[in-house]
Amino acid sequence: MIVKCRFISFTWEEGNTMMLNSQHQLTINYLLQYWEVKKLQEIQSFIVIIKHGFSGFAARLTKSQAKKIAGIWPESEAFNDKGLGPIPSRWKGHCQSSEKFDPAKACNRKLIGAKYYLKGFEAEAGRPAIKDPDFLKFELASPRDRDGHGTHTSSTAGGLFTPNASYQGLGYGTEDVPLLMAIDEAIHDGVDSFFISLGLEIPLYADVDMRNGIAFASFHAVIKGITVIGSGGNEGPYPQTVVNISPWILTVAASSIDRSFPTLITLGNNQTFSETGLSALHIQKALSLKIHGDELYLPFTRPVVQEVGGLGLIAAKNPTRALYYLASGFPSIEVNFDVGAQLLDYIRYSRKPQVKLSPATTHVGKPVSTHLASFSSRGPNSVAPAILKKFRTSLIQERPWQLLTFLALSRCSSPCTSPAAIKSALVTAAWLTDPHSGEPIIAKGNPNKIADPFDFGGGLVNANAAKDPGLVYDMGTFDYILYLCSKGYNNRAISMLIDQAAFCPIKRPSILEVNLPFVTIPSLKKTVTVTRTVANFGPVNSKYKAIIEPPLGITIKVHIVYMGRRQHDDIELITSAHHQILTFVLGSPEAARDSIIYSYKHGFSGFAATLTKSQAKKIAELPDVVHVIPNHLYKLHTTRSWDYLGLSTSSPPTNLLHEANMGDGVIIGVLDTGIWPESEAFNDKGLGPIPSKWKGHCQSGTDFDPAKACNKKLIGAKYFLKGFEAELGRQFLKNEFASPRDGNGHGTHTSSTAAGSFAPNASYHGLAYGTVRGGAPKARIAMYKVCWDSGVCNSADIIKGIDEAINDGVDVLSISIGLTTPQYADVDMRNGIAFASYHAVGRGITVVCSGGNEGPITQTVDDTSPWIITVAASSIDRSFPTLITLGNNRTFVGQSLYTGKETNFINIVYPERKCYCDKLNANDTWAAGNVVLCFLVQGDDLLLSTTQEVLQEVGGLGLIVAKNPTTDLNIYASDFPSIGVSFDVGAQLLDYIRYARKPQVKLSAPKTHVGIPVSTHIASFSSRGPNSVAPAILKPDIAAPGVNILAAVPPEETPYEFDSGTSMAAPHISGIAALLKSLHPHWSPAAIKSALVTTAWQTDPHSGEPIIAKGNTDKIADPFDFGGGLVNANGANDPGLVYDMGESDYVFNYLCPMGYNTSAISRITNRFVTCANKMPSILDFNLPSLTIPSLKKTVTVKRTVTNVGPVNSQYKAIIEPPLGITIKVMPETLIFNSSIEKISFTLTISTTHKYNTGYNFGSLTWTDGVHRVRSPISVRTEFPELAG
Repeated sequence: MIVKCRFISFTWEEGNTMMLNSQHQLTINYLLQYWEVKKLQEIQSFIVIIKHGFSGFAARLTKSQAKKIAGIWPESEAFNDKGLGPIPSRWKGHCQSSEKFDPAKACNRKLIGAKYYLKGFEAEAGRPAIKDPDFLKFELASPRDRDGHGTHTSSTAGGLFTPNASYQGLGYGTEDVPLLMAIDEAIHDGVDSFFISLGLEIPLYADVDMRNGIAFASFHAVIKGITVIGSGGNEGPYPQTVVNISPWILTVAASSIDRSFPTLITLGNNQTFSETGLSALHIQKALSLKIHGDELYLPFTRPVVQEVGGLGLIAAKNPTRALYYLASGFPSIEVNFDVGAQLLDYIRYSRKPQVKLSPATTHVGKPVSTHLASFSSRGPNSVAPAILKKFRTSLIQERPWQLLTFLALSRCSSPCTSPAAIKSALVTAAWLTDPHSGEPIIAKGNPNKIADPFDFGGGLVNANAAKDPGLVYDMGTFDYILYLCSKGYNNRAISMLIDQAAFCPIKRPSILEVNLPFVTIPSLKKTVTVTRTVANFGPVNSKYKAIIEPPLGITIKVHIVYMGRRQHDDIELITSAHHQILTFVLGSPEAARDSIIYSYKHGFSGFAATLTKSQAKKIAELPDVVHVIPNHLYKLHTTRSWDYLGLSTSSPPTNLLHEANMGDGVIIGVLDTGIWPESEAFNDKGLGPIPSKWKGHCQSGTDFDPAKACNKKLIGAKYFLKGFEAELGRQFLKNEFASPRDGNGHGTHTSSTAAGSFAPNASYHGLAYGTVRGGAPKARIAMYKVCWDSGVCNSADIIKGIDEAINDGVDVLSISIGLTTPQYADVDMRNGIAFASYHAVGRGITVVCSGGNEGPITQTVDDTSPWIITVAASSIDRSFPTLITLGNNRTFVGQSLYTGKETNFINIVYPERKCYCDKLNANDTWAAGNVVLCFLVQGDDLLLSTTQEVLQEVGGLGLIVAKNPTTDLNIYASDFPSIGVSFDVGAQLLDYIRYARKPQVKLSAPKTHVGIPVSTHIASFSSRGPNSVAPAILKPDIAAPGVNILAAVPPEETPYEFDSGTSMAAPHISGIAALLKSLHPHWSPAAIKSALVTTAWQTDPHSGEPIIAKGNTDKIADPFDFGGGLVNANGANDPGLVYDMGESDYVFNYLCPMGYNTSAISRITNRFVTCANKMPSILDFNLPSLTIPSLKKTVTVKRTVTNVGPVNSQYKAIIEPPLGITIKVMPETLIFNSSIEKISFTLTISTTHKYNTGYNFGSLTWTDGVHRVRSPISVRTEFPELAG
């Protein structure tokens, strides 16, 4: 029998604790009568008795995992009691005597209480080892701290002055039983506030579930006036990972401070870099580039390097300032990716690369600015999405105890202040910007972004302002019961938590009415009205006015007020009457003027104004008003990616698709895995003869007869295998064809996307039904098979393929292939695509490449050479909603590509001990006959295919995955029911599973939905900038659809399949480039790129909503996510101006300023090159964008534009400068005529920042009233942090 430990709770009234002990004993005796008494008699059942905050006991009845318990190191100077008065008289606690802890010596007027709670741990895991005299190696049965966590936290919260403190001269969890006992004792002892640096893992238990010990016990502390502070967790930057989310807890995020530890790296060529570290020794050589994974693995890298005799480690990674993992005697230093890339170039291309690391120094103040730590867990709240978490940001690591300093001070001045009032003061008074520099607070993550409430709640704690908040949003027990009822918890569960009978009304209150100091609306479908109550804590006679900053897209509704027929003909009097009505309702003439939009005064009397719902209601009640209606939008009454981009076959003749005759005459070369020529997507119906310029042919091979396979659509097909064979041997080609035939499917998919013919009645098992075609359906295709056996591509084969394509006469090259980070230099032949495509571009061939699928991690974008068009992946306005119906008839909507039929009601289970999807394995036979709910908090979506296989193997009947939502649904494409839902939906399903007697679920088949409310986003997998090889070159260049793209594949199960990736996005641009080439045959590749970048959309082309960059934390997309924006094909057809370039520009304005040696440049250019002694600035490279990676002082850059619009044109500049950046353009007006086709201009850029910043973004737009030629601008202010 497994002996387990259960906690049992009672409802009680304050009074006789002895009586409670007796009640507990009677209960355990009663229980033992019915259990296996003989097996339990040997066990001392009672573990702890809880009797102060609420009534209950813990007994040995259940098992759970055991972990360490933190304590305190009393001898630390931080706990001296110098200058302290007597212990507060209300204190009832004491210091507990135990091994290595003598209360007479350990405690004083600073440390007034110290207890330890071990019984729950012992009952679960046995007595900790205390055999070794060196007690630092084993745990102590006492309040003494072995781990260091408790000493660190308590000294941060209430430690006294400790002079001359430094680190080498440089500036776990517990169980419910001891936790409940500790909180219960703290309530009794008389604490004013306490902090808890512990938390559950996602998914969380409900607030009323006793397994959520912190929420359960802290409720009783809060209603007794004790402020409870909880750490928000260290699972960031993933969304919906914040813990300790009950509204009575003050939940804390982690921010940095203005301190850094710059360390000088000096290379053997005397080039220096100032980076961060905590080592004081010297590095001789070592380099590690980290793209994925947790930085906690880096401490395990160090011993390996040491073991093999290494002398140091340099880790290139997405930069953070959490440097504790670098703290050791072994030389270790962190650099960002672009510095890592420069170090790597030095190592690769120097004869004897060496490096020296100077001692780390401490730097405080400018230019270091505040950020949210990447590890800090993020909202939204996974249990109650309408409750904002986190509430507050504290400095340095995940350390809520720093707020105790403020709480202690506030208690001194306002001892009657409630915990809710203290929380309100902190939230409403917080800083939203760095308190010293005024810079926005950046949330570190993948990618970085300006922090929002899900990162830092109200903002960075401002203790002085919180002392005098003016107004507070106060709450008491009744308000928390309102919350519990609104959550749908049953009366019994609520009663158990609050220790008294609770009866929620039949019509549950709205959770939006809970009197919190914020409003979070997780699902706004229609107008809602919420109420808040504020209490005045400021001057008695006070008057406050509201200032509203509505979220983007959420506005105070425009209402139309109809007042009937005009009563007279005096127009001014009618207008005045409208203003008087608004003044009466809004309170002032100024507010009326700001509110009114139109005054209707000719056909009838009325006006349109921005009003809240309550204001509109007041106006409707006025006697002269006939009717008030909210404003409405109207629309015209009129497969998907090409229609979505505005290239519909039903579009007007002026559309690019028709003007370019669908790309007829243009040849697209595709480097990929081959092609399936029999696909209907490659039929040649309606095509004329093969273009006369074509020199290529179709190559025969295994299962590929050119006479049958090729036609007037597929005019060329070759394969290149020699490089692969030389490296790996042909034995690796198990499921391949030694021919252009596609054994993988990738090449067929990409080529049909770029230039496939019309193929009607296409779908994936009935989903996304319609006609499949390419972007240039009359363009011709030439396939160059260079990738083999599950997508392995050899550089030698790639270079040969491009070389053949140049000779054959292609116009566009589409390459959905790339290297991994770190990349090789542009001039390095190991970067085969960059090297060979340089020559293609020199011949006038436009080269389009996928940007990679390593997102959302920054600096991972691939194929970064400036002569390449690099493509990011976006979504389209199509989704596949899938209905989930619970046994209680409640329904939820997920997303899926499930191809089967609707299931019956099936039991649904959740593996409490294996809650994460990647933990399931073939031994989990309990899943047989059930639908399984699991959570994917971190990790790769690709792991889910293994989870599906495991479930099918053990007899599972379905899978529901709760994860950060994406629209990439490939992992759900099967006949096994698999559905993706968001974390908050997953949490609601979990509540149903945990608290229903027989939880069941029915899974429906998905439907195809197009249009509203689905909006555009950049896919989370899409690799991000900045460019790690050349930070001043913006990459990616452009975004195009790459999520759930339906296209042709080898017909194993179905002739069309969905696929996602930047591999799918690149052929969209290739197809559009073919259309542009057809209409503008003399445009250079640089001109085509410029036209695409400068005319792109930054908002959804249909809704006008901002394009969102999906990631661990979503944000509005910026140039490092999508370059110029989402491709606008019709706009690119008529760009007005272009930023053109030729081969000499690439050589002298890019390769030379990059610092490549002349022999390497001569090798790529095939001619001798001598760079100028005074090198031009890479910032003057004539790109349609401007990226300044390190702005220290004012710089002036030059650009030249070429007029490709009307001959006589005049353009004016519109500048949207990045935050804190000043930009001046000269001249401000460009005038073109028959003799002036090109004009140069300069931009003078300076910074007003005094601190280091991340990148800020803006734009320069030239407009003649018809064309808008927009160039994205990205600027990072960066000052040296070196200490003298």
